[in-house]
Amino acid sequence: MSMSGFLSYVAERYGAKSEDVASDVVAYLINESNLQDAIRNLLKQMGIAPPRPHFRARTRKRGEHGAPDIQLFSPNDHEAPFIFIENKFWSGLTSNQPCSYLRKLDPGGTVLFVVPEQRRDYIWSNIGDRCRKENGSFNVTAGRFCASTDGRFVMVITWHKLLKEFFDLSAPQESSDTRLFLYELRRLCGAEERKFMNLELSVENSKRNDLAGAVYDLMYLAEQLASRARDEQLFNYKRLSGECGVCFAGTRGEIGGYSAWIGFDSRLWSNPPREGWYGSNSLGWQEPPSSPLWIYFDDKEKMTEIRQSLLMSNKEFMFLDEGDQLAVPVWLEKAADVDLVLEQALKQMRKLNESLRAM
Repeated sequence: MSMSGFLSYVAERYGAKSEDVASDVVAYLINESNLQDAIRNLLKQMGIAPPRPHFRARTRKRGEHGAPDIQLFSPNDHEAPFIFIENKFWSGLTSNQPCSYLRKLDPGGTVLFVVPEQRRDYIWSNIGDRCRKENGSFNVTAGRFCASTDGRFVMVITWHKLLKEFFDLSAPQESSDTRLFLYELRRLCGAEERKFMNLELSVENSKRNDLAGAVYDLMYLAEQLASRARDEQLFNYKRLSGECGVCFAGTRGEIGGYSAWIGFDSRLWSNPPREGWYGSNSLGWQEPPSSPLWIYFDDKEKMTEIRQSLLMSNKEFMFLDEGDQLAVPVWLEKAADVDLVLEQALKQMRKLNESLRAM
């Protein structure tokens, strides 16, 4: 298979979303090569009984939400899944992860998360918190990143670990297609990890209002915030889409029942206006607030209603009234850990959603 053939193979299914592309490639490697032992080895290392001798992988359909990225099943067992695989680069845990997924599996089943090295501790901590809250148990087993809960298992491994298992089992005589998919999966993972490191630098740069060199990464950060907010049903949109110009790049959706944009605005970061601000400065912004990410409301028919909701809210929001639109800043936590930055931003969106719906 040529490089163009590889790109066509994944593009037909998912377009450019990295996590979906990775899922399709992992499923291909499990189904079309002799690399199933990689999954068995990973489970054995964590003290989990290996799966059936022969199994298949199926991926989530395009546009299907609330379903695992990959399901492993035995063709001789009525195709009942026994392992769910969730592939993560940037996205956070959805409302279904991991507890709803665990309940869909028979006792002894496993939910396996594959994540970048930089995010393993953060994802693992969130998984533990959710399992303790919903299942009442989270018992770490043989490995630090494996636990039993409600008669099932949940574990987290890194992309580096999964790739090492694949390459160790991949013989030189392996088909050229398999080798190509392995190398492309490694290249994709490397590219995503570089994005993560670039964003850590960009968040550090944002402390000093160093706009140069950080704009592209902050646009990407805005997309990740929109995506995680949708996972929590805080911000609804059909797909990530942008209105890109000299100053602004964002995604249109809905928050609190009102049409809105969420995005990056260099104009309001580098030189925010000093007039037109309303509300309470509860987060201690400088005057006027300077923030790279904003939520814009531009529904002219409901502008008065939105303005009144923000002014009457006991959540203490500052917003910029520009007449034909209202702009609510999304403050970025001054931390190099991108997950913490996004979580702080999500807290603000939760309060905003709650206040708008209260009216």
